[in-house]
Amino acid sequence: MTDQQLKYCRVCANKVFDPQTGMYCGLTGAKPAFDDICPTFKPIAEAELNQLDLRVKADSLSHATVGKRFANMLIDTVMYYIVVLILGFMLGIFLALVEPDALNKAENGTPWFMYLLAITAYLSYYVFFESVFGRTVGKLVTGTKVVDQNGQLPSTGTIFMRSITRLVPFEAFSFFGDEGRGWHDRWTNTYVVDAKSRTSFE
Repeated sequence: MTDQQLKYCRVCANKVFDPQTGMYCGLTGAKPAFDDICPTFKPIAEAELNQLDLRVKADSLSHATVGKRFANMLIDTVMYYIVVLILGFMLGIFLALVEPDALNKAENGTPWFMYLLAITAYLSYYVFFESVFGRTVGKLVTGTKVVDQNGQLPSTGTIFMRSITRLVPFEAFSFFGDEGRGWHDRWTNTYVVDAKSRTSFE
């Protein structure tokens, strides 16, 4: 489904959404075939559209369980430390070759530099994997992925904000609510769902 078709179909009263096949026209029973303008377009009222969005979120997206989310966190934490160790090792070799005295300066340097390096590595890990693949190593292992409210891969900007939110103190405890979604999910309108389920409107 093209962006132009999605623009019409998503807010059309004639559309039907099925979790297995995606979105199609309720009048023809098939995927949209128009190029620029749909001749049978019937707009949904704003109130109905809001309710429709809520139903899509609640019914069409097969949300990952809290257990899988916890497993994701454990696996990705391990992967993060592995990445930091590798980067630290490479940086150490580089400094030893270029400026040997820099290693001693780094060991005795201000803590903020190490914090900045750790945060940069943390954000880079999540932003790279989730914006490119829609899933980190943890999500790959548990068979889950991150999507936006339309069931599609979020934009890089959204993934970046989602990753920044992970750094909020006590954010990990936000999963214990009724939704089982963390602040970095709710504040960016993103969801972690089972990768095998059909979640896209395309």
